[in-house]
Amino acid sequence: MSDPQTLPTWLDAGAATLAGAAPPAQTLAEALPGLTQAQSLTPAQRVQRVQESGLAECGRAGEPIYLAWRQLLRGRGPSVLVIDATDFDSRALGSAAVLESATWLLAEGLLIAASLRDSRKVELRLPAELTGREAVLLNTAEAIQRLKQASVPHIQLEVLRNSRPSCWGEGQAGDRSRLIHTPETWCRIALLFAGVPDLDASLLTLRGGTKQRGLVELARSGNLRRQIEAWGGDTGQGQDAMLVFDDGLGGFLPLSQSDLSCNPLSLASAGIIPAPSTLLVTADSATVVKQTRRALYRHWQLAEGEVAPVRGLLVRAARLVTELTLGRGEAGHLVALDEMALELAAQGLRLPGRWAAP
Repeated sequence: MSDPQTLPTWLDAGAATLAGAAPPAQTLAEALPGLTQAQSLTPAQRVQRVQESGLAECGRAGEPIYLAWRQLLRGRGPSVLVIDATDFDSRALGSAAVLESATWLLAEGLLIAASLRDSRKVELRLPAELTGREAVLLNTAEAIQRLKQASVPHIQLEVLRNSRPSCWGEGQAGDRSRLIHTPETWCRIALLFAGVPDLDASLLTLRGGTKQRGLVELARSGNLRRQIEAWGGDTGQGQDAMLVFDDGLGGFLPLSQSDLSCNPLSLASAGIIPAPSTLLVTADSATVVKQTRRALYRHWQLAEGEVAPVRGLLVRAARLVTELTLGRGEAGHLVALDEMALELAAQGLRLPGRWAAP
């Protein structure tokens, strides 16, 4: 496998149309080539194209996106397309980068899906830290209206500010009236229909413990350990470093156990989030325990409004990890934490699959 790119070409090149001030071409067909190709296909054929590509969601659950498309197609009545820009880790840079410099691709992905079920409304779920980032997308929408043809429907854009991610590993629950994707996923849909190859990847923010920092592209067909080493993440400190995904909400994995494929199923089998958005490499065990405590507290916050058993288990787990942090832990604490993790998983809540031991 070749060395991973710092940024995918489509995102890096997208900076040329920053602020959506000018379209990338003079005609709609040239500006939105993926949409032009999609318009020659029926809704069922578009779903088939997505299924054959193997394209998966670029956020949290990493599910094949054709499953959600097929569910939307089977429904009836008005439908809504959703851009979910929320992340477990607020320091993830992927959604911000797309909203700043790839809004033409984002809008194109939405337009490709709009005729699956005559969707005329788009919801942008924007977290507090991305307030104001919707401006570029709004500018792009206006530019598309100036170029549009009769075959391109007018779509209303509603911005839901101060949105938060769901505590559930599968992301915010949807129904047959909503099609929910991350900003990056919508872009990759546009690239797929435009015939761009090698889309089996996702954006990842390197937060520390590697020589390279910031936004990179994680190749899902690649080996996790080798990609981390390419980013300068082998500490060589004589002790096993720990990988922390999505600020702990995505799980923990010893670097020594990272010789595995980055496809969502392999990551999930290792007990970590199938489609991570951030990665921290650390050899400080005390830091890892603190990260676990913070992750549990964050899960408890995100579980507001969930059933009492779920919140109660999260409180108990956070209390045990706090005692470990304060040096009051015993072997029984780890056993209890493992049991709670299994119980929460049975409830459908995906917590860090590997608890941090001091």
